[in-house]
Amino acid sequence: MNSLQVTNMIWRVCVVLISLVLLTASLCLAQQKTRILDESTPKNNFANPPIAIVSREVGNTPIIDSNILAGSDWLRDLTLTVKNISTKPIVRFQILLTIPKQGKMPYDAGMMVSFPQPERILDEGGKPTGDYKPLTVRVLQPGAVTKVQAWLHQLQILEDIKKQDVPDVDSVLVSIRQVVFDDGAGWLVGKETREDPDNPKGQIFVRPDTLFSLRSNLANFSNTEFGFSLPTSIL
Repeated sequence: MNSLQVTNMIWRVCVVLISLVLLTASLCLAQQKTRILDESTPKNNFANPPIAIVSREVGNTPIIDSNILAGSDWLRDLTLTVKNISTKPIVRFQILLTIPKQGKMPYDAGMMVSFPQPERILDEGGKPTGDYKPLTVRVLQPGAVTKVQAWLHQLQILEDIKKQDVPDVDSVLVSIRQVVFDDGAGWLVGKETREDPDNPKGQIFVRPDTLFSLRSNLANFSNTEFGFSLPTSIL
C-alpha cells in the first residue's frame, strides 16, 4: 500500500469518526428541551408554609425562572434545596411533584420528595445504585437548609406512565404539603395540625371545624422508615 492509499484511508476513517460524533451530538441535543418546574399555580400554594424552596438544580445546573434546558431524565436528577423558615426544629416534611394528566393517563401522577432523606450511593459513572448512605441528618433546625430528591422508588412512576403514552415529561407542579415539628405540632396544606392521640405517627387538624376532617397516616408511605404519606383525597 503506497502513501497515497494510506492517506486516503486515514481521511475515510476521520470522516466516519466525525460523522459518528456529530450524530451522537445531534441525538443528545434532540433530547434536550425546555423543562418547567411550576411553583406558581395557586391551587398548589397554601398559606404560611414553614419551609421554603430556596434553589433548584438538575444535576449541577440551576433552574432559573422555573425553566431549564435538560434531557428526558431531568426529574431523576432534580434536587431541591429547602430551608426551615420557621422558629422550630422540623423532623419531617413532604413536597409533592405532580405530573399533569396527559397521554392516556387516567389522572395526574405524583411523586413525593421528603425529609429526612439519606444521600444516594452513586456508581463510578455517577448513576444511582439504588442504595442509600446511612441517614445522618434527622432534624432541620430553624434557618438550616437541606437538599432533597425524589425517592428512587417514587421515580418508578416515570416508567409506569410510559405505558400510558407519556414517554417524556416536560413539566411538573410543585407543592409544599406537610411539615411536622419536633414538638409534635405540624402544618398541613395551610392548616395547623397536632399529633394524633390514636396514632403517634399521624397528624390531625387542630381545629375540628376545618372544611374537612383529615387524618394523615404516616405508616403508609411505601414501607420506608424515612418518609410519610398523604391521603389521596388531598393529593
